[in-house]
Amino acid sequence: WQWIFILEGLPTVLLTIVVYFFLPDFPAVARFLNKEEKDLAVRRLVIDAGPATQTEFSWKQFRAVFVDWKVYMHMITYILNATPLYSLSLFLPSIVQGFHFDALTTQAMTAPAYVTACIFTIIAAFSSDRFRERGYHYALPTLLGSLGYILLIVTRHSGTAARYVSLTVTATGVFASIPAMLSWFTTNIGGHTKRG
Repeated sequence: WQWIFILEGLPTVLLTIVVYFFLPDFPAVARFLNKEEKDLAVRRLVIDAGPATQTEFSWKQFRAVFVDWKVYMHMITYILNATPLYSLSLFLPSIVQGFHFDALTTQAMTAPAYVTACIFTIIAAFSSDRFRERGYHYALPTLLGSLGYILLIVTRHSGTAARYVSLTVTATGVFASIPAMLSWFTTNIGGHTKRG
């Protein structure tokens, strides 16, 4: 198991070294862009930021956090989504082990559910960005994840295939809702202080 941490962590560490030297901090200082491209990128960032262009601390925004009902709704949806996300992430191998596979097969059988979820997460993120819409791209995968959890309960005495499909549906829905949820928060809460 020590090799798992080394093999999963080593690419990240090596890529971090490369990124430190080659990834610019801001488009205005990117060496691979000409002046016109830098100006265009900066203008797009300013337009995209909207009211969030203030960079210093603001007591007005700090107080606004506690009276804005949208902040509370985002908190509730985040908690309600984070609970199944992290519980599934932590217990997926235990759930698969309940299918009575040996330890190595259990680890291998978690991969297809994660791969399927990863593919749908990427599709949902691209679709959300393409249509510039977050609510439906958050709600539909969340409903799919809820359906998956219901299927896990209903199929608990069924065969391995039915329970595995239920698990894959759950993982797909739970993970695919995350990009839209996180970007929905950042686009709806203006000002760096309030967002923080």
